[in-house]
Amino acid sequence: MKSDIKQAIMDTARQLFNEKGFHDTGMRDIAAALNISVGNLTYHYKKKEDLIEAILLQDHKKYQKPKSPCTFEDLNQLLLDITDQKNSRPYYYRHYVQLAQMCPAVYEMQVSVLKNLREALTESFHNFVNAGLLKKDFIQEYGNIVDAIMTLMVYGLPDFYQTEENNTSILNCVWSIIIPCFTKQGQEKYNLLMSNR
Repeated sequence: MKSDIKQAIMDTARQLFNEKGFHDTGMRDIAAALNISVGNLTYHYKKKEDLIEAILLQDHKKYQKPKSPCTFEDLNQLLLDITDQKNSRPYYYRHYVQLAQMCPAVYEMQVSVLKNLREALTESFHNFVNAGLLKKDFIQEYGNIVDAIMTLMVYGLPDFYQTEENNTSILNCVWSIIIPCFTKQGQEKYNLLMSNR
């Protein structure tokens, strides 16, 4: 029973954090949504920071280290998966930096996830160069391009750039960073990818 109430608290808090944001959701809001007392809530989670940490660590259990994309289709799918994850957890990405500052375990999780993503993207760029899809003359710049892609994927575009009709705007930005690096073969593969999208 205790694990059921803890899970109900986490599920409700996650929903409220997504709807209202982490900072605009109080423990009273969560208790009211569950129809329990604040005392009952704080018995399980002393403060909101403990609750968000429990939610994030539970979500992280589903995390799988990304594989290095071998094709442009694989890279596009990885970027779409990250976008879907961001859309399903706005409470987390909206307060990405603050949550890491509040919760050391969340910071460690973020460092690990970003390291894995950077390794996967870096390896894929080397593979694309070796496959003749990206120019060798940019080899020194690919680390910076990977960093720019990761920044876009984590922090996104400012809210005023985004519209509900255009969910792929971040994806388009990522590809526009890579386009100047294409070889003729890479451009053909990219054109094929875009025609099938």
